[in-house]
Amino acid sequence: MIESTKDLRTTLEESIQNSSKVFVVGHNSPDFDAIGSAIGLSVLVEWLGKTAFIVVDDEESKIEPGVKKILDQNRERFHIIRKKEFLKKTDKKSLLIVTDVNKAPMISVGDSIDKVGHVIVIDHHNEDTTTLPVEDRFISLDSSSACEIVTRILTASKVPYNKDVANYLLAGISLDTKRFKQNTTDKTHEVAEKLLRN
Repeated sequence: MIESTKDLRTTLEESIQNSSKVFVVGHNSPDFDAIGSAIGLSVLVEWLGKTAFIVVDDEESKIEPGVKKILDQNRERFHIIRKKEFLKKTDKKSLLIVTDVNKAPMISVGDSIDKVGHVIVIDHHNEDTTTLPVEDRFISLDSSSACEIVTRILTASKVPYNKDVANYLLAGISLDTKRFKQNTTDKTHEVAEKLLRN
């Protein structure tokens, strides 16, 4: 179990640099937090000199329109792929980063975890008996969203990102806090302020 954002940042950077390929996956039927945090993590991966692939395996007709728009606008830019492509590309030196979820049945590649060499989980939801049994998991129940956690990582590592990425991250935080009406802390508002400046 990873105990702090600082340790998470170190684990992410070392694992990304030591991997052959990096895949990022959120929960099925992704919302703004799942896709925003996945894109933020992809920016981190690129900053470290690697290519990230975001796995989204849902039928397009079942994806919320706002999220589908983000996917359509960024399909090539952030290498958004289906599960079958993930299975073709992955190997035992690959890294899988699971964001905004920690339970195997809620991710499209949950039955294929053994195909990758290393898994890191980043989430803000409670664990249960279906939680992925991996050592490197960061579960921050005090965080409003996965986007909040990822933004803190990007800020601490001084990773540059454009206004579109800032908007995606902010959308994830706004969704999970019901427009900042619940589940917020001082850190949530600090993170939001940084995103608004961008």
